[in-house]
Amino acid sequence: MISAPVKIINKQGMHMNTAKMIVQAVKPFASCKVVLKYGGKEISAKNAVFIMAAGMKQGAELEIQADGEGEAEVLAEVKRLFDTGFGE
Repeated sequence: MISAPVKIINKQGMHMNTAKMIVQAVKPFASCKVVLKYGGKEISAKNAVFIMAAGMKQGAELEIQADGEGEAEVLAEVKRLFDTGFGE
C-alpha cells in the first residue's frame, strides 16, 4: 500500500465533474483498492456519489491511498488531478 497527501486547490472544491474524473482515473485499475482519506473516513475513489457526499471544499487536505496491482500508477494519476486543480 502506498499513499500521498493532496490538497484541493480548485475553487469549486469537489463536485460531480471532479468526482467523475477521479472515478475515470481509477477505473482501469479494477484490482487496486483506491481510497480518499478525509475527515476520519475512507471514501472509495470508485464511487462519485460517495466522493461528492464527503463535502470536500477548496483548501481541504486529504490522503490518497492505493493498494494492489498498479498502485503507483493510479496514485500518480489521481494525485496529478488534484495537483492541477482538475484542469479548472
